[in-house]
Amino acid sequence: MKKTGQAAFVLIFFLLSACGVKGPLQPPLILIPRKIETIKIWQQGKRIILKWTTPLVYENGLAMSSWPVVEIWGSEFSPEPDFKEMVGAELKERMKKKSRFLAEIKLGEKESGLSLPETFEASWEYPFDLEKSGELAFVFELRLRDERGRKSAFSDPVLIIPVTPPLPPWNLKAEVQENKILLRWEAPPEAARSEQKDTASGFHVYRKEGSGNWSRLNSELLPQPQFEDKSVAMGKTYFYSVRAVRIIDAMERESEPSEELKIEMKDIFPPPPPSGVIALAGEDRIILSWEPSLSPDLAGYLIRRRAEDETTYELLTSEPILATSYEDLKVEKGKSYYYAITARDQAGNESQAVEVKASLIKERKG
Repeated sequence: MKKTGQAAFVLIFFLLSACGVKGPLQPPLILIPRKIETIKIWQQGKRIILKWTTPLVYENGLAMSSWPVVEIWGSEFSPEPDFKEMVGAELKERMKKKSRFLAEIKLGEKESGLSLPETFEASWEYPFDLEKSGELAFVFELRLRDERGRKSAFSDPVLIIPVTPPLPPWNLKAEVQENKILLRWEAPPEAARSEQKDTASGFHVYRKEGSGNWSRLNSELLPQPQFEDKSVAMGKTYFYSVRAVRIIDAMERESEPSEELKIEMKDIFPPPPPSGVIALAGEDRIILSWEPSLSPDLAGYLIRRRAEDETTYELLTSEPILATSYEDLKVEKGKSYYYAITARDQAGNESQAVEVKASLIKERKG
């Protein structure tokens, strides 16, 4: 019994010794937020807009567990003659000397869900004095800060020299169609309000729903003062505005917005009528049949009838029917009847009537 206890003690000691064997020392894992790579910058009236994609991962690819903060740094100064040519290290050196903290944005405050996406789109706007257009250059750079205060490297700086923007468009109007809204507006005066030479000009269309945020609808610059919005749905209310755009120094310069236009998408459009309507006379009935209407929100069909010597149609179906055939049993032999068939949608709109004539042959006496 004593030997058995000693053997067990030796085995436990050996196992504990083996567990304590140390390998090469591993460096501590340092998590550094990944740098913001690309920033888009443009002028919108008397504001400078920054938009970027935020990487929600660390440099080693590990996903972040909580939303980070975006620090926005920038500076403004009188541009030198060769300032527009400054890029890379030279521009970064200028930022080190004059950059100051401007703001920070806590991402994800309105987002829900337990896990974070890999990236997140964000934007920020900076107001400036329009009277100093062309006299000041603005440079911005961003960096991420996680919940423990660990910071990414600064993004590459972006710069812009604001100019006097174009005048906004006016007389914005809309034509509501069944599956789209056609917008038209008047362009602002062509006279340049800036000494800068335009390389392109056009328009951007913006839309929002209710108290939501404005979003741009067109991906490419619109050369003409019109736009078709096909991403609409019945029953919704939309707000539209349009901005004139000039591209100067390869950057977009947007005007202030036009007046807002409110559009309510109400279904006032009748459905397509049924097609291929035929009437067959039986021995004691008249049978109607037709091809279905192509309406996506069809509620059914209504059948009306009048005798040949009458002028007013009588409704035979008190409610719309979904069947594509109908038997009229209340007919008299030797009489001719006219039938009118319409389609009705869920909003109560009714199509044009399709008429057809049918007669029951009167029995001959032998």
